[in-house]
Amino acid sequence: MLFIRCLKFGRVTKGLEPAGIIILITGAGGVFGKVLVESGVGGILASGMQALGIPLILFAFMTSAVMRISQGSGTVAMITGASLTAPVAQLMGVSDQMTALLVIAIACGGTAFSHVNDSGFWLANRYFDMSVADTLKSWTVMKSLVGLTGLAVCLIISLFIT
Repeated sequence: MLFIRCLKFGRVTKGLEPAGIIILITGAGGVFGKVLVESGVGGILASGMQALGIPLILFAFMTSAVMRISQGSGTVAMITGASLTAPVAQLMGVSDQMTALLVIAIACGGTAFSHVNDSGFWLANRYFDMSVADTLKSWTVMKSLVGLTGLAVCLIISLFIT
């Protein structure tokens, strides 16, 4: 009875508005990532990476970073980055240590470059009551520095791993 009364006065629907938009954006990002994996983009990226001579760690970072920038969800970016990097790593026969670095590089790419299409961006924006410009100057820069620092550390460690 109380639940029906809350619905009637809009308390529940009002409380679900912000969460619903965040869930919708994250779900759409997941669908986008799945479409890219299922369409065979992984094979195209792998052959392009080998032709350009891009280090695998940089490829892993860039794949998840591009996904992060394009659709916003860090989780979807990491899952898609791993899905596209795993076949390449398997073909190259990388060591367990290099696999661990690839995982970290993927996580760094999925963490960096948060901006207006990311639900975390809006959570920080609303929670700290900042303007969009201030959130871009603080949150986006901080997330980008975290991701790029992690990539740099991975690249340095990779010099000592075969």
